Amino acid sequence: MSYCKIFTTQKSSYTLIAGGVSGAFLQLQSGGPVVVRVASSLPDDTDIEGVFLNLDGLAEIQLLDLEAGDNVYIRSVQDEDNRVLVLAPGESP
Repeated sequence: MSYCKIFTTQKSSYTLIAGGVSGAFLQLQSGGPVVVRVASSLPDDTDIEGVFLNLDGLAEIQLLDLEAGDNVYIRSVQDEDNRVLVLAPGESP
């Protein structure tokens, strides 16, 4: 079974949006920029390396061929709540 869910993220910490999946589709619904990270464990809150989603530019991304143990995390870059839609296989974290 797959899921479609909107996650709200803030600047204070990363949010796990997909865990142990082979792929995912992400679309920024509001605000931005949001940084997207693929990692095996929770990234440090001060780390903002990754792919940036922004309504004025790249607003969506499809992640393919993720390896076993990979997780997808998002975090706001500015002090505002941002909404990101996620479509991924499996169950929502």
